[in-house]
Amino acid sequence: MHPGGLALATEVFPIRGPVPHDDVVDREAFIEQVGQRLLDGHSVVIAAPRRLGKSSVGHEVLRRLRNRDQTRVAAIDLAATPSMAALAERLTVACLASVSPTAQAVTAARGALVRLSQYPEVRAKMHDLELSVALRPPQAQAPDALLDEALALPDRITGRDGRRLVLMFDEFQLASAVGGTILLDRLRSAFQGAALVSLLFLGSQAGLMAQLFGDRRQPFFRFADMLALPPVPAAAWRDYLAQRFGALRTPASDAAIDLIVEYTGGHPQDTMRAAYEAYLLGRASHSIDAHLAAGACQEAQTALADVFEAELDGLGLTARVLLTRIANGEEIFTGARTPSTVARTLRDLTRQGVLSKLGRGRYAFVESMMARHLR
Repeated sequence: MHPGGLALATEVFPIRGPVPHDDVVDREAFIEQVGQRLLDGHSVVIAAPRRLGKSSVGHEVLRRLRNRDQTRVAAIDLAATPSMAALAERLTVACLASVSPTAQAVTAARGALVRLSQYPEVRAKMHDLELSVALRPPQAQAPDALLDEALALPDRITGRDGRRLVLMFDEFQLASAVGGTILLDRLRSAFQGAALVSLLFLGSQAGLMAQLFGDRRQPFFRFADMLALPPVPAAAWRDYLAQRFGALRTPASDAAIDLIVEYTGGHPQDTMRAAYEAYLLGRASHSIDAHLAAGACQEAQTALADVFEAELDGLGLTARVLLTRIANGEEIFTGARTPSTVARTLRDLTRQGVLSKLGRGRYAFVESMMARHLR
């Protein structure tokens, strides 16, 4: 939470993360810890299911490092990077944009310059870093050559003035889909010798991320510190919602806020959605009580029904039956003809971020509103 209240975001109770920094709820100690590790030259892995706020946390780490420590920062989303050529281009743009507004302007104009030029290649020189940027169409260079140029940039930038560069890869488990093991090898080779480059790896598939960084056969084996994204404490949600509803001139009672936090289980996106529904219902009366909050939670549950159904269909019938048992507090293995199948399904659901393991034979839903959907 930030002192002095909350500025209103462009999206009221944002759910299309990453959220603005004023809407990153708590996780203060974790954000500071990640930032310090990166400043100390370590690389960091954060793996957590989608919609839990890891991208918001990652961008908040970068924002604070850039503003407080004058560290250069850059970010790449591999979910929006379909090929090696695209990765090379976006890495180049992100790294140059971290240097100066001039660099950002040149890279933003790249497409227009290429289209307007009658020559096979246009060059713009970044005098502040003495770097030449080729503005050729991607097809004019092989993806390997483009990637080599892009991977050399972070070390060249930091070597110029000794300032650290923190580079964040979101959805890093997709790197294999972009370029296979060869890409992972090249990334490792490029960054392991870059003394002033720290990497922040985010991933929504914890099982794949654990394999990438924990399997000695993988190029990134033990390359980075693996940290668990902590949940948002209920007290932090109460403080945030009270301040946000107040800033919106639609104050909510303590009972209303408690009901929203309990119903959603503090799941970041679901809590934001239920809070927004409460705000819509309370705008006319300029207040939100427990009865109205209960209706808002039901509105949010109904809105998510199709989303949950689509996710459950994708998981398969065996998983759905098992999840229904867990949602209703029934014994997991009782009556199961094939306990090994149940155990394997539980492992898959945990790796996929649907369930979290509490102990031997004990599991909980990562998203409590999915459990309510199955009851």
